[in-house]
Amino acid sequence: MVSETTKRIPFPTWIRRVTAVFLALTYIVLIFGIVQLATIPSRYLLIALPLYGLITALLVWVLFDTKKLAKRQVILAILAVISLILAGLNMYATSVIYSAESLLSNIQEKQSRYVEYSIVTNSTDAVTVEEAGRVAIISTDPLYDKARVVLAQETPAEQQPVDHLAHIKNVLVDREADLAAVRTESLQLVNDEDSAFYKTLTVLRTFRVEIDPNEPTETLDATKPYIVYISGIDTYGAVSTTSRSDVNILMVVNPAKRKLLLVNTPRDYYVQLHGTTGTFDKLTHAGVYGVDMSRQTLEDLYGVTIPYYARINFTSLVNVIDAIGPISVYSDYDFKSYQSGYNTLNSKQALEFSRERKSFEQGDRQRGRNQQHVIEAIIAKMARPENSVKLPQIMNSVQQSVETNISETSLKSIIRNQLDDIRGWSVESISVDGSGDMLPTYSYGNTPLYVMIRDQASVESAQQKITSYFK
Repeated sequence: MVSETTKRIPFPTWIRRVTAVFLALTYIVLIFGIVQLATIPSRYLLIALPLYGLITALLVWVLFDTKKLAKRQVILAILAVISLILAGLNMYATSVIYSAESLLSNIQEKQSRYVEYSIVTNSTDAVTVEEAGRVAIISTDPLYDKARVVLAQETPAEQQPVDHLAHIKNVLVDREADLAAVRTESLQLVNDEDSAFYKTLTVLRTFRVEIDPNEPTETLDATKPYIVYISGIDTYGAVSTTSRSDVNILMVVNPAKRKLLLVNTPRDYYVQLHGTTGTFDKLTHAGVYGVDMSRQTLEDLYGVTIPYYARINFTSLVNVIDAIGPISVYSDYDFKSYQSGYNTLNSKQALEFSRERKSFEQGDRQRGRNQQHVIEAIIAKMARPENSVKLPQIMNSVQQSVETNISETSLKSIIRNQLDDIRGWSVESISVDGSGDMLPTYSYGNTPLYVMIRDQASVESAQQKITSYFK
């Protein structure tokens, strides 16, 4: 039974009232999201929110006031349409806010992480982990003590400590051990340096060793200069995977001067891994021992404090560019299908552009420069106004592709500082240099590997440039 009151109210009035309620609700949810995200500068909120709240309140009041404007159906219809548009914008802005909130809370370094180890053999006999007599394990591994405990639960074989990966080969080939337990990522090093031996290996089982959670970093002051280590790992899949650091770029940020400095260090740079003594190693091998090993090794190299890092992998690059669309990347040379000058690249092309090194006389050094060009292009594309409508997709792709130890509070501070000063950024890129050689490494023992001996003058020049950004 329909009441007499309902009969007296025309149908359009119900539409207006529903529209008014919808607008009011989307406004309330939006305000709640803005307050929760806490990234918009207060000086904007003090002006924009009251003004927008007044407009919303007026629209809601007019749409509910059926007596004074009851005969002006056209005006009411226009106001209803305007209200629906504003409600739609509220919903979109809310989706952006909650995507940002999800991004900032989920790209944090996971406090409980693991390193995967593989138990391998090269025996042609049907050896098993249960029946093996001896298993080799690298004693210089930073997780050696923990790995031994877990390994004992996987096999009763007697554990034989060895010094490095080349020693693993010796004991397996000479049948001094039936098995070896190594970091799974280290097997790729074996494949790179001794593919014939790698092909003889069979993985019988894997196990995981937990990494101690890192101490939380201090809250970042987004108004002062700071350094972020960008580590690009050479693997697909989850960004939390422990892997070699193929890209090693320091991003020096000077917020006051709106300046960014990208310092590339070649992957084969011959450096002393942090906390080790004796033989140097390739910088890329530091990533096998965790991102902090790479970060601290670069601190030692440049004599600066690098408190923050962001890890990405090749999957990350594809996901981000798929979200923002093709990027315009500068190439220093003609190679493959790329021309000297600017090239418009999709995600697959950008990935190929970033990884190529055999086409260049300077090899890995030029690849590092190309990776810097790609980062510059991504920054430029993401800053373009048309990408604002893609913010939820962009943030979702970044969420799955980046891991950082910058706290959520600090990230919000960075965003707030950027919104408070919308001037553009100038980006400068440099790279340290060196000369190729064949030398032993910490990770692979006395077997000579290709490394790049540092050019100390270029390192000192980079140190001075980094220091200048803190003035």
